[in-house]
Amino acid sequence: MNKNIYIISAGCGSKDYLTLRAFETAKKVDFLIGAERFKDLFPDKKYIILNNLIKDTINILENEKEKIVGVVVSGDAGFFSLAKIIYKKFKNRIIEVIPGISSMQLGMARMFKTYESIEFFSLHGRNIPIENFEKKIDKCLQQKKDLYVLDDKNKQFFELLSRSKEILSLFDIYILNNLGLPDETIYKLKTINDLNNIKLELYSIYLEVRNK
Repeated sequence: MNKNIYIISAGCGSKDYLTLRAFETAKKVDFLIGAERFKDLFPDKKYIILNNLIKDTINILENEKEKIVGVVVSGDAGFFSLAKIIYKKFKNRIIEVIPGISSMQLGMARMFKTYESIEFFSLHGRNIPIENFEKKIDKCLQQKKDLYVLDDKNKQFFELLSRSKEILSLFDIYILNNLGLPDETIYKLKTINDLNNIKLELYSIYLEVRNK
């Protein structure tokens, strides 16, 4: 089968955190596909904006088997990524996967912390029962492990926080907003009302267990 797919990790959307390998690989493809926010990283290359990331990616890859396609994914292809679906459906057509810097890696670096022993959970673009997330939080408390959470505009984490306010007394909670971008901010959440003063865009949450 003809191999015609590159998966290119774009990091957080800033040229500062786009690897040289990703930039050079983009030059090899006939066209790129991905989210609109990464388009300006590759100004000299034809770039197709995907409105529905999963559906549109599958449709394009199923129909384009001759030209070389670069699929631009956010963060790192190995961390809660669209790449997982491409591996499942088009593995035999992948030429190379270019790793990148995930928001988790950048966030942990910003807070001067390591991540080899923390837990991860993604609510981003996923229809996951909130009970699964609650179980993850309980596990972290029992094992005294910190938790890094990816969330999106649906703000599922904050819905949980609003009805389980005791979480604020069990964890120090940090909101990492627009990491790697000019308006990057990191907030330490003290009360649920603090959210009224924060404009959330591309964000993740770090929960640090108290009294370890």
